[in-house]
Amino acid sequence: MIEFDLDGHILALINAPPTIDEARHFFDMREVIQIMDGAVGIAILSHYYHNIQMWQRKVNSQGVTEWVLWKTIEMRNIDGIPPGVKGERPGLLFRLRYAEDTDEIFLYVGHNVYIVQLKSMQSKKLCETQYVSAHHSFNSFYMPGTTIVGGCDGLYIG
Repeated sequence: MIEFDLDGHILALINAPPTIDEARHFFDMREVIQIMDGAVGIAILSHYYHNIQMWQRKVNSQGVTEWVLWKTIEMRNIDGIPPGVKGERPGLLFRLRYAEDTDEIFLYVGHNVYIVQLKSMQSKKLCETQYVSAHHSFNSFYMPGTTIVGGCDGLYIG
């Protein structure tokens, strides 16, 4: 990973968390994220699809910045995702996206997009599609009667 210090204008190479080697060939299985307090983090879906590990960069007592495991999400504990999706069937295509403002992740599994609220561990199937490039959480206000064209069978408001 590359880190850029905006104040000092310094570019540095930083080591990835210890488990990143497991997902090094699977780009869709990891995502650089921003943790609630603004710290840099990374979310990694395990190679066997059993869990998602979320790591964050912290300064330890010696003043050294290191990766600390922040949260582990067991796929079997997510309500609303069919059992075959929870890691019992290998070879599925997963894409992982994290929305720090709402503490949600997006999972693209097979041809389905799910949103998972991490506090409640509830999921909702957003749509079925064969073509997914990116999903991002968006929170906004809208006027009643406003129509949004496109998307997966309408608008999801979380």
